[in-house]
Amino acid sequence: MISWRVKLRTTLVVLLVVLLCFCIYWLFTAIKNSIIERNRHYSDLMRVTDKQSLEYAINNKLEEFLISGTVVSNEEVTFPELNQSFAGIKRTRYCYESHIKTETYTDSDGDTHTRTKTVWEWERRGTEELKTNTVTLLGQSFSIYNVPYSYTRQNYKNIGEDFTHNKSGSYYYINNDTRYNYEIIPKSWNITMTCNYKKEMIKNFYNQSLEEVVRPWGITWTTVVMIIFIVGIIIGGFLFWLFWENIFYSFLVD
Repeated sequence: MISWRVKLRTTLVVLLVVLLCFCIYWLFTAIKNSIIERNRHYSDLMRVTDKQSLEYAINNKLEEFLISGTVVSNEEVTFPELNQSFAGIKRTRYCYESHIKTETYTDSDGDTHTRTKTVWEWERRGTEELKTNTVTLLGQSFSIYNVPYSYTRQNYKNIGEDFTHNKSGSYYYINNDTRYNYEIIPKSWNITMTCNYKKEMIKNFYNQSLEEVVRPWGITWTTVVMIIFIVGIIIGGFLFWLFWENIFYSFLVD
């Protein structure tokens, strides 16, 4: 005959598992519904991928639409020591400078002392930036500030002209104490964003394709993760029931 302790143990474990499964289901359902709602908004927007559809969106004064395509710089900028031009470039100057630092040390007798020493470090000393003002997207001119863009670090050896000043591959050295590094925006890049008929960016989806924006990608992974959690809770509940006596040795044991 099953004792009351085993019945109580089983009831408590089942209630705990059911409660945890319900909480997990509620949480992931809320996350999934939020993703669906967000994607529904973007799925309902007009999708602009060519010159004609962009002209239509502008002429009909759409307040928001999805647009995806290749941005091309209307200007090219560079610095004299480089052999390539870009939509934008940052040149940061570093100077090798000495600093006096104070450090504390303890001698063999246990007494504490301080001493100073000179250290040499590369210090950032300002950044120059050149950048196009406008770009072309699907036949229309946009302000550079109304399209997604980002700077990426470039080694001087990949873009440089004078390799006698290239000591490390990464920097352009003016002399032993001054060097530059570079960040660039390429002359063309792919973007996805939402904007309005005034060609003002609303939301940036720089690293996503149009399909990734409108597709409810979160539904699948939330469902899978929820199932994994629920199965894990059920297995954990069973192990908890099985080893109850080891966990609560002095309470509710047969």
